[in-house]
Amino acid sequence: LQAGQITAVNKANLTITSKENNVAIESVAGAAVTAGEALNAKLVIEGKSITNNGNISLSSGAVTLHATGAEATDGVTLGNSSKTSATGISKTISGQTVYAQAGSVSLVADSGGVDVQSGALVDVSGATGGGDAGVINIIASKGTVSVAGELKGAANANFVQGSYNLDANNLIAGSTTNALTKLNDTLTKGGFTELRDM
Repeated sequence: LQAGQITAVNKANLTITSKENNVAIESVAGAAVTAGEALNAKLVIEGKSITNNGNISLSSGAVTLHATGAEATDGVTLGNSSKTSATGISKTISGQTVYAQAGSVSLVADSGGVDVQSGALVDVSGATGGGDAGVINIIASKGTVSVAGELKGAANANFVQGSYNLDANNLIAGSTTNALTKLNDTLTKGGFTELRDM
């Protein structure tokens, strides 16, 4: 898949399945990236393995990248220039600003691992001005999870902050020997203070 940006319209529901093949998502150099609404939209991409080097943006939607392969190498990789987001939305209606909470990003590997490389961004922040933050789910119960990229899930005061769920057989976080401490530092910096389930 190659596009300047992958997004959706409100309430869209799309599943792209290629379970016998490795799926690569690539950006287009110089392509314009625009902020849009994807309220309650759902995007699921399934493949033997998934590599995202592009820009996936479903504001207030749900993004799932699912590696279904049976080998230990069949995982989900977010490359060092990738952006995967489901941030919140703010909108002015009849002079009043309203907010839709952020959505979710789920990275799932049935047999392999999940690798969020340095430079990658996963963003479920609340909208500027208000609205709840969202959820990041990383599931690789048979594989290794590596988180070296940036995770963002902050919201304004008085709104719900981000949540993070992790199910991994093994955890790596950067070059530190204490991966759990490093991951917790990353989550604190990113605003994930509502829930951490690991």
